[in-house]
Amino acid sequence: MGSEPIEFWPSAGMFCNPAVNDHKTILFVDDDLVILEMRRLIFESLGYTVLTARTEEAALGLMQRYPIDAVVIDHLLPGTNGVETASRIRRIDADLPIISSSGCSRLPEGLRRVIDAAVPKGEGPEALIELLYRKLWESVSQAA
Repeated sequence: MGSEPIEFWPSAGMFCNPAVNDHKTILFVDDDLVILEMRRLIFESLGYTVLTARTEEAALGLMQRYPIDAVVIDHLLPGTNGVETASRIRRIDADLPIISSSGCSRLPEGLRRVIDAAVPKGEGPEALIELLYRKLWESVSQAA
C-alpha cells in the first residue's frame, strides 16, 4: 500500500489512490434522482465510472451489461427493498462489495446479513467516499 501513488482531494477530505479509483465502476441504486445525480457528480470527479439505477430491475440489467466493482443501494426501492435487491446482487456476484446508504434509522437484520457495510444518507458524502475507497482497496489488495 505504501508504494501506491496517493493524492489529497481537499474538498472531499479524502485520499485518492489512482490504482483504486481509475477504471472502477460503482453502481448507485436509489429512487431519488437528486441523490443519484449528486453522487454521480462527486464520484466521477474522483475518477470513478458511475452507473445509476432507480429500480432493482434497472440495476440488475446494468450488472448484466457492465462490469461493476461496487454497489451502493438504498433500502427503500419501488416495488422491493434493499434486502431483496442485495440478495439478488449477491447471487450474481458473491464477492461484490455492497454498501447500504439509507435514510432508515435502523436497517433490517436481513439487510445487514447481505451487505458489506452501511452509511446513513445523513452523514454526508465524505463517509461514503471513504468507505467505498476502503472496500475497493480491499478488493485490489486481495486480487494482487
